[in-house]
Amino acid sequence: RRVLFRSQENAITTLLDLENNNMLSSGNKPPFLITVSKDFIMTKYDISNLDQRIKKVKQIKIGDHSFKPVNLQTEHDNNSLEHYKNLTTVSISPDGKTIVTGGQDRKLLIWSSETLNPIKAIPTKDRKGEIESMSFRNNSDQLFVACKDYKIRVYNVKQFQQMDTLFGHQGPITDVSVLNMERCVSVGSYDKSLMLWKLQDESRLVFKLPQKVKS
Repeated sequence: RRVLFRSQENAITTLLDLENNNMLSSGNKPPFLITVSKDFIMTKYDISNLDQRIKKVKQIKIGDHSFKPVNLQTEHDNNSLEHYKNLTTVSISPDGKTIVTGGQDRKLLIWSSETLNPIKAIPTKDRKGEIESMSFRNNSDQLFVACKDYKIRVYNVKQFQQMDTLFGHQGPITDVSVLNMERCVSVGSYDKSLMLWKLQDESRLVFKLPQKVKS
């Protein structure tokens, strides 16, 4: 069945849904969907019954271009609980309790999925560390974040801290995804490479796109 979502103010930047069978069977919260738009609106929908009209549970404004911190001396101070530049990505933790948003203001914001209240801001601590994409490791609190400063940062969202950094790309990283086989795939558009990170043995494979042949 086709389901259409519309934003009254601006285009939807990204959306993500969670359907956790364990949550449903234990009688806890129903599956939900989160959308984030370019006008900093985050909306939560109840998608437990797609045969009926999708129910909007809650909608909040999570930032504004006018919210840029005035006294931002270092990137460590970039910890306000609102976004002030365009959002690019959103992700939901495997247990469904946490929502994470990120974008061009070089920080992650962690939210409660139940109340949509902000919990913590985690800056990338780099002036080129704009966030392009992120993905949770399966059944884990580990979050892999692809950034424009050529790095994949690994965070533990429960402990609110960075655990590791994956190096290797020679250009901004546009996308990252975690596979079921405990492997992390990253794509760097500017260095024309795809990297397959083997998380358990801490190794990686590099696939280079073929160079154009001049005629």
